[in-house]
Formats: sequence, C-alpha cells, structure tokens
Amino acid sequence: MTPEEYLKVLRGELVGLEVTFVRLATNSLLLYLECEPGKLEGGYIVWFEPTWHVVGPQGVLAGSRQAQEDEELGRINEKLAAALEGRGIRAIEIESPSNDLVMELEGDYIARIFLSDPTDDEIWHVADNRRRLTLYASPCGFSIHNNGGLRS
Repeated sequence: MTPEEYLKVLRGELVGLEVTFVRLATNSLLLYLECEPGKLEGGYIVWFEPTWHVVGPQGVLAGSRQAQEDEELGRINEKLAAALEGRGIRAIEIESPSNDLVMELEGDYIARIFLSDPTDDEIWHVADNRRRLTLYASPCGFSIHNNGGLRS
C-alpha cells in the first residue's frame, strides 16, 4: 500500500473516533484517539509538530509557540484536555500543497498545523497502534514506517 492509499484508509478510520487523552510533549501536541499512554493495544496517536493551534467556538485556545514556555505547559495542557477530551473527530482535511493537517472535532473545535518551514522533514504523524505503523507527513509528501514497538 502506498502512503497516499494508507492516508485515505486512516482518514476513514479516524473520523468518528473520540479523543481520550491530550498531551503536550514540549510544544508538540499529541491527541490520543481511543487509547491512553500505557494502554496502546489499539487506537491512534496524532502528533501535531510545531506550528499548530487549537480553535474553539470562542476563539484560539492555545498554540505551539505559547507552549514553548515551560511555566505555561501544565496550564495549556489542562486547558486543551478540558476542551478536547471526549470529543469525536468530525472531519480530517489535508491542505494542498503544504500537507497541513486540519482536524475538525465536535463542538466546533479545530486542531491544525501551519507549515512554517518548507524544508521540514516532518510536520505531523499518526501512529496506528493496532497495525504498528506510523504515517509521517512533510511538505514534500508522506511515508510509512513500521513501529516495531508502540510509541506513547
């Protein structure tokens, strides 16, 4: 299967799933879908590499530049977890030609990537815990890697 075919499969599988856990890893945003850290037998983890932001009905909730401040991480993580956990994925779009990821969630929330460097080798990825595969996206295209082990 080509990376583009796998992306199509993943998009179909992710829509309708629920965000069960939110984590900031420095200023990367991780959304756990139907899994949690330490419980990765199934489900998916969507990694938003900087630059990203999350928008809700009242405006922008947080962004990756804000998450660069160590003293802000806990507060931002709590805010994003409260807003996103329990929400289902309504739609996933990949913007051309940048391959920016736009994830629409229930309640009019959107998590999205903004390409900041066209030479980046990774701007987002999705870890498929059941298949032990990860789809990586860059401005230049997509690639699939075998995880061997699961990532949290």
